[in-house]
Amino acid sequence: MKWLAKLLLKQKIKKMQRKVVTHNLNSANTAIILYDSSKKEDEDTVRNFARFLKEEGVKVSSFGYYKLKSKTDQAPKEELNYFYFTSNELNWLKQPNLSQSKKILLDEADILIDLNIYDHFCLEYLAALSKSNFKVGATGSYRDQICELTIKLETTKLESLTKELKKYLAIINQKIAS
Repeated sequence: MKWLAKLLLKQKIKKMQRKVVTHNLNSANTAIILYDSSKKEDEDTVRNFARFLKEEGVKVSSFGYYKLKSKTDQAPKEELNYFYFTSNELNWLKQPNLSQSKKILLDEADILIDLNIYDHFCLEYLAALSKSNFKVGATGSYRDQICELTIKLETTKLESLTKELKKYLAIINQKIAS
């Protein structure tokens, strides 16, 4: 089934149109973070990164995929600008069924930050179909095709990726980013 989902996604991407605009921390007003929220330490790392972006004047929303470990397991409660979805909210092709308001958030962002280091298809789907102006993430997998800025990491750790993103989003040429 995964091959079918990837094929359908590829067809949707070909039909999609978006305006690509390079942004840095000074020029971006909004950002979306996509990540796996199943591990507590990853959740803390993302919240610290979101806090950093807010301190830089960027309005941040995050979408976390929470992989349910058992039938009694509960996803974290949604808070202001922290949204979650679980495997119960995925269709048979592992595509998320987000509400219209969440879809609008994904499309209106200046920067989409893909922190999907575990390569979950549902997060790949959201990142690929987002109409955000500037997409960034770690090098490898699907991100090489959909992101304008990819960062090569020595170790695939979320802390390393967020540290590098802070550095590179700050030094992107202001003339290009304006």
